[in-house]
Amino acid sequence: MNRQLLLLSVPPLVLGLLVPLASASDAASGAAKFQIEAASGGGDGTLGIAAARAMSQGYLVPDQARYERAKAQAAKRLSSGSTKGGPTLAAPATLLRWDGLTSPGHTPSDSTGAIGTTRFIETVNAKVGIYDRAGALVNSDSLSNFWQESGNNNFDPQIMWDAKTKRFYYAGDSVASATDNRLAYGFSKTASPNNATSDWCHYQVGYGSD
Repeated sequence: MNRQLLLLSVPPLVLGLLVPLASASDAASGAAKFQIEAASGGGDGTLGIAAARAMSQGYLVPDQARYERAKAQAAKRLSSGSTKGGPTLAAPATLLRWDGLTSPGHTPSDSTGAIGTTRFIETVNAKVGIYDRAGALVNSDSLSNFWQESGNNNFDPQIMWDAKTKRFYYAGDSVASATDNRLAYGFSKTASPNNATSDWCHYQVGYGSD
């Protein structure tokens, strides 16, 4: 039982790449040690089979011979110009497009966006835009109003959609002064906010001068 436990403690993938196990008459600890040394190399600094393959290939696979055959077949298809056996992918198509927000005087704009079931929301370093999924602008406002952080220096906005709660979530930096740095965050009250103020719950965490 002890011998089996010691052998199972060596990863099966490594065992498949090593030399055969020592004879059954060998001590259990000696057999386990022998396998580990074969994987990691000898005491002279040379790499073992598994380590050398990982260094040259970048990874290990359960069946090296099958992997080599698959690579050879793929190379043969590529050299012959044949794509048989591989997926045929259609070129991406633009289904919908529209002009987003502009943020004059702010470089970079830090534009980011998130799409939900009925709304697409874009934020830049000064504004927020709420669109329907057809691209029509429902509402736009400043980050200061959106985050309820009027008079502060608001920047680095982030917006995301959470499919489980069906809500949009925002976060960003809001600096009131050198001794009043804040993290502004909040979430939409519904999956379909129509404005950037009353349709959201707004919060902040103060960090003082940090």
